[in-house]
Amino acid sequence: MDDRIDGFVDNIFGGGNLMIINGVLGLVFIILGIILLARKRSEKAKKTVGFICIVIGIGIVLSGIVQSML
Repeated sequence: MDDRIDGFVDNIFGGGNLMIINGVLGLVFIILGIILLARKRSEKAKKTVGFICIVIGIGIVLSGIVQSML
């Protein structure tokens, strides 16, 4: 059972799949942050969440790039 789980995890996160997952997830966070910042009648808390989403998205994309280099 352990070998099957290990094989499944290796298939999902091995190779280029992790880079694709990180890239898509990072872009989703960046787009969400831009949407929250672009609203005209946005509250201060929503703008703060927008900035946080953008920073997290950039971090996720950079993490994927670094992991693909190693």
